[in-house]
Amino acid sequence: MSNTILNIRFGSRHLQIVRFGDWLGEIRMGRSPITFRSNPYHDRARHEVPGWRWFEIN
Repeated sequence: MSNTILNIRFGSRHLQIVRFGDWLGEIRMGRSPITFRSNPYHDRARHEVPGWRWFEIN
């Protein structure tokens, strides 16, 4: 089960926000609870991955 509460895709870039209750754990592990990064696979592939959602709130 994912701890991501919000996942938005902008082309090959992804905005992901984890559940508020998991923020402290993410910070303790040296990870940011809010990330906006590029996915090289989507840059290369130029097609939709089956099962991927453009906008998802869990």
